[in-house]
Amino acid sequence: AGVNGAFVVYDVIEQRLIGFNRQRVMQQFVPASNYKIPHTSIALNSGAISSVDELLSWDGNPAPFKAWEKDMSLREAIAVSNVAIYQQVSRRIGMTAMQHHIDKLGYGNALLGGTVDRFWLDGPLKISALEQVRFLAKLANSALDYPSEQQAIVREIIQQSSSAGTAL
Repeated sequence: AGVNGAFVVYDVIEQRLIGFNRQRVMQQFVPASNYKIPHTSIALNSGAISSVDELLSWDGNPAPFKAWEKDMSLREAIAVSNVAIYQQVSRRIGMTAMQHHIDKLGYGNALLGGTVDRFWLDGPLKISALEQVRFLAKLANSALDYPSEQQAIVREIIQQSSSAGTAL
């Protein structure tokens, strides 16, 4: 298809990386939708939301997707990649607290700049696939500097499937 892609998997049990296109795996890009994972953790830990089930209001404006045109929790918003809900949460967190948490997580280049509700979409925040996988491995092992219960909640809402003791 003429696409220059990359692939990396980190086996957290064996502590082994498997990947394709090493150069691209190490290149940083804006995280876009991948940022919803640390974003949810930051929202919980900053007190911007009381839980992933707290209902956040839709502003009533037409959205790019019909699924976004309703009030929803982060549990729902992460599943449909609702940017507007995450932008609302970002404004609640504020730039100072967001920077504190990004630094605490060691997430990507840790550069926020721009506006509090766009830096993960337009930059300057960037992260490589390898850095993202390492961040996810810490989350999988409850090794982030956040309460393990909150990490478990984030893992729960991002889980796509599970089978025979493994989860995607």
